[in-house]
Amino acid sequence: MTGRESERGAALVVTLVFAAAMAAAAVAFIGARQSDAVTMRAQAEAVQAQAALHAALQQTVALIANKTSRQIVPPQLSWTFDGVQVRVTLENEAGKVDINKAEEPLLRALPLAVGLRDMQAAALADTILDWRDENKLKRKNGAEDRDYAGAQRGTSGAANRPFAHPAELRYLPPVDAGVWARLAPLITIYSGAPTPEATKAPAQVRRALTIARGLAPSHDPSDNEGQDQGQGLGRDASGASAGLQVDVSPGGSGMASGGGRLAPAVSGTRESGLSPDAGRSSFASRDRTDGEDARGRRNGDGHDASGVQTVMLDVRFPNGYEAAARAVISLNPDSSGGSEPFVMLDWTPFIPDQGGKP
Repeated sequence: MTGRESERGAALVVTLVFAAAMAAAAVAFIGARQSDAVTMRAQAEAVQAQAALHAALQQTVALIANKTSRQIVPPQLSWTFDGVQVRVTLENEAGKVDINKAEEPLLRALPLAVGLRDMQAAALADTILDWRDENKLKRKNGAEDRDYAGAQRGTSGAANRPFAHPAELRYLPPVDAGVWARLAPLITIYSGAPTPEATKAPAQVRRALTIARGLAPSHDPSDNEGQDQGQGLGRDASGASAGLQVDVSPGGSGMASGGGRLAPAVSGTRESGLSPDAGRSSFASRDRTDGEDARGRRNGDGHDASGVQTVMLDVRFPNGYEAAARAVISLNPDSSGGSEPFVMLDWTPFIPDQGGKP
């Protein structure tokens, strides 16, 4: 091979290497642009979903605010706007148990009503009271700072203040994912009432109200290490515990009877909670009595739209993209002066990313 042929061969190799490098760079550039396009499309879909959810909320509030005394707002609404399917479910917070205001009998009765055992219910009630009181004294079955240490609960101890959000219940040691799923649809911090309104309550809250009427306070001065005792139901004139038992089985009367202890578990209760699609407008099946729908309301009844409302929103676009949100609002009774018709108390969107996950 001559020197000139050798030079031509080297030049060819360099050219091939350069061409391969340029091709690799082009492929990387195209891949990056495609990734950017996917990201931008996902961002655009998220913005559109947020706008659609807020528009659906505004439309729902307008419907509630402008109804006449003769009109009833259905608890479930649906419509289509510009190809976007909208589903709305309304809940009245007055029918839920306010974990900042409820007293011990009801705090203990609610876990029993959803199928927890007596000891679990007692621990949950005491831990809630320890969380929201202003002292460091631990109730018999409760939890204070040392009980949170090393538990990886997201907090270093009891807050010694009211709950700032219902989800703070997840911080409590007795509350795992299963307990939270059962209780989440039934609790609130927005009603401000120690007792839910039975006419607006789902079946399990009404069952809890029945159980609470038969519960005596579980604490005595020695149990509570010096704390004030609750003013509960079920004591006789002398202040002694009446030792009541409540029949809450499906065929039972739900009435209290004397001479026995509270059953350690509520039999015949189906587990309840949010469906796997958290934030969506549907809930898992609950126990119900004759004449009730799956949400615990009497068949044929509409939604009482007074007071604080939870609005479950779900929007689905023509391309299949779907998003949801949970809003807690307080209606403004005087919005004629240009003010907003409602006050937003809580807004929790569930916006999927490009992979379809929220």
